[in-house]
Order: sequence, then C-alpha cells, then structure tokens
Amino acid sequence: MKKFFYVCSTLEQTGPTSQLFNIISGLDRTLYKPIVVTLSAEKNNSLKDKFDAVNIPVMCLDESGMLGINELEKRLLNHIEQEQISVVHTQGIRADLIMSKLVGKLSINWISTLRNIPYLDYPAQYGKVKGLLMAVIHLLALRKCKKVVVVSESVRKPLQKFFKRDINVINNGIDTLFYNKDKIELEAVSEVRQQYKLAEDLQILIYTGVFEERKNLLPLLDEINKVDGFKLLLVGKGSQLAQIQLHPAVINEKVAVVGAVSDVRPYIIASDAFILVSKAEGLPNSVLEALALGCPAILSDIGPHKEIHVAARKYTQLIELADMRSLSSFLTHTYPQWRNKIEQEDCAVIAARGFSSSVNSLSYQKLYLKGEL
Repeated sequence: MKKFFYVCSTLEQTGPTSQLFNIISGLDRTLYKPIVVTLSAEKNNSLKDKFDAVNIPVMCLDESGMLGINELEKRLLNHIEQEQISVVHTQGIRADLIMSKLVGKLSINWISTLRNIPYLDYPAQYGKVKGLLMAVIHLLALRKCKKVVVVSESVRKPLQKFFKRDINVINNGIDTLFYNKDKIELEAVSEVRQQYKLAEDLQILIYTGVFEERKNLLPLLDEINKVDGFKLLLVGKGSQLAQIQLHPAVINEKVAVVGAVSDVRPYIIASDAFILVSKAEGLPNSVLEALALGCPAILSDIGPHKEIHVAARKYTQLIELADMRSLSSFLTHTYPQWRNKIEQEDCAVIAARGFSSSVNSLSYQKLYLKGEL
C-alpha cells in the first residue's frame, strides 16, 4: 500500500478543496493510504469536518500561522521521512514552492494539480506587479515537477510552452450524489422563493461564487438591468460586494444579493438558469454543480466554458465576452425557446456522465499507476 501526502494551504470551503475531497474520497483504500497536510490552521469556513467524516486523516504543519516557507519545508520533509511517504500530491502556490525545494533533497514522487492560469489569475487577485511576480515564481517551481495536471484543455494549451514535459489534463468532477435535486426538501426551495420574492412570472437566474473583477459581475448587472421578466440571485462574497450593492440593478430589485450560504443547492434548484460570464476560469465547479442539479447554464465564450458546452451543448448557451450586449439580446429574444426545450433530468445525466467525482478520482488513480508514480 502506498502512502500519499496531499499538501494544500488549508481546507477552506472553496472549489479546489472540494476537488481535493473528491479525489481522495474516491481512492481505492486497498492501494492508497491518503494523509492531508495543511500548511496553515483552519478558519471558520473549513471543510475539515467533511474529511474527518470519511476517515481522511488531516495534519497541520503550522497551527500558529507564524512559520515561513523554509520552516514549513523542514517540517514537511521530517513528516515525509517519518511516515515513509511514496507520493506527494500538491495544490496551490505555497505547497508547490515547498515541494520544488524538497524534490532535489529526497527521492520522492511529486504530482501537482494547477487549477488556473497563474499569469491571468494572480494579477487580477493580487495586483499587476505582485501577481505577475507570483505567476513567474509559481511556474518556475512547477517546472521541477514531473507530473503537472491541469483541469481543462483550455488551461493546458497556453501553459504547455513553459514546460519541457507534457502537461496532463484531468477535468474537474463534482459529487453527483450530493448535487442531486432529489436530496433537497421542497420546503427549503419554497423558503428561498418566498424570502427573495421570486414570483412565478419571473425567470430566475443565479450566480454562485466570489465577487471579484475576474468574474465580470458588474457588466453582468448592467445587462440584467436592461431586461424585464428576470431576477438574478448573487450567492457568495468578495471584494466587489460594496460596488454590487450600490448598482442600479440591485436598487431596482432586478438583482438580489444573497451573500454567502452554507448550502447553495436550494438556491440553484429555485432558479431557472445558472449564469457565469467570467473572463477566465480553470473548469468551474459552480457550472458543473448547477448542471448536476438540473439547472442549465449561460456562459461566456472562454475556452473552459466551450469545453463544457461541447459536452453539454443543449444545456448551455455561450455569450460573447467581447460584446456583453449579446447577453441582454439573448435574454430578450431567444431565452424562452432555449429554456423551454430543456428537461432537468437530462441536464443532470449529462453532468453525471462527463463530470462526476468518481470519473475524476479514477483518472487520477490511473495517473498514479503510470511511470514513476
């Protein structure tokens, strides 16, 4: 049996943490013994209990939050040697930096999952200068990794030129047993509709995720404000919250700012379509979750969204990112015909077939069995 370390920053309630859980929970435990190693202490919005519930051991290298990269490197090396670890699987810039320093000091197999395009994502999140510097450092660290995995072909193509070895592609997967509309009580859905005044004659759109510039939310609200007969639910939190709350679409009650919630499923089930018109993505969990719950998706025409559209063509609609007016035009003229042709059950089947967590985990296990791993 091979012992694996899965190293990440924390188990914060995010898409990457959910993906990590999917990979590990689907492992063949007769072949693999997984141990999650976090670099920092958990905060309130942690998914650690979810890992504990299925007996996935979790250890933290720095409960104090005071240690630098060098000290974290020493502690991780010590645990690798004590536990006789066969493979280290990392995700996130800090975990990748630490392993890039360790890989030359011991004989260890290292695999890393990269869930974004650093030079596009980091400048938007951390500022142009700091973000580009972080991107360069991250990509240089990953060049030392023998097995780099990305979450879509659209992420692989622009990044491959930075690597001598071929990058692997394994699509994100979602827990289709959890994201199943039959698991949600009708009362919970009814409460959402009542609380946010979702009248029967309105078409309800929903966005779930962070409120940040990359997600293109303010232009989305501009277009929603132009059309009648629709209401948009914004579920999440982020740096643009104050701007969103002052937007005319919110003031005009065409948009309801829900905020962060512990369970998005009743909100998605109460909606008629999911919408994500972001500028950049890896392969967004939120879209896959919506499809699994029977909610079709309106998406910007970026590469990862096009990949989802190929797999779920009837259940997704692409909007021109370069001309956001195409969104209000679609909603006004074409949306009713598109939406009326879609059955929830068919939508969920497509998600389960191509993007389930079991397919995702099996793909990683096949990679573990190849070559050096």
